[in-house]
Amino acid sequence: MSHRKAARLAVIGRGLIGSVAARHLSRMGHDVALIGPDEPADYSRHGGVFASHYDEGRITRSLDSNPFWMQANRAAISRYGEIAAESGMAFYREVGVLHVGPRESSDVATIGQVAAEAGILCEAYDAAGLAE
Repeated sequence: MSHRKAARLAVIGRGLIGSVAARHLSRMGHDVALIGPDEPADYSRHGGVFASHYDEGRITRSLDSNPFWMQANRAAISRYGEIAAESGMAFYREVGVLHVGPRESSDVATIGQVAAEAGILCEAYDAAGLAE
């Protein structure tokens, strides 16, 4: 009778998707190796390509005109506290958003409507209000 050992899995890429994949696989009991470069130790001296943006600059939002992405984003954001507690890394703080454009544009009107329907505080300012 042979005993099988759980296969060792390798996830290539330590970015947003790779790290999440490795996290979930390891929580399922798999032995996972996460392969990829570390973030630069000193961003100001880093001369090569690493990512489209570093974690401090990662944008996440609960407001989106596409209902699927708004629901997916809000579900993810609701778990940030758990992830921060488990990892010991504070990686998220809410700062709000500034969405600018002509009041009559469909984009600005849509964002205001979506925010109202989702119960997200949204304030509209005219040119004088923005200047103030």
